[in-house]
Amino acid sequence: MDERTAAAELQKMVNGFQVSQAVCVAATLGIANHLKDGKRTSGELAALTNTHPQALYRLLRALASVGVFHEAEDRFSR
Repeated sequence: MDERTAAAELQKMVNGFQVSQAVCVAATLGIANHLKDGKRTSGELAALTNTHPQALYRLLRALASVGVFHEAEDRFSR
């Protein structure tokens, strides 16, 4: 395996770990349950989960970027 291939494989592992950790946090907070009745802003979700609004926004954006949630017009949905 050449150096570029090894680096790419390592990057995939790191990214996979980060996504799985983000999914775990979202599950622990019950984000999907809070979205079952429709779209919500990250601020609304932060209030419901008693979390830091900006940190939760970053988590939701990361999960939306890999297709776990959907973001449109500053609102998130399942």
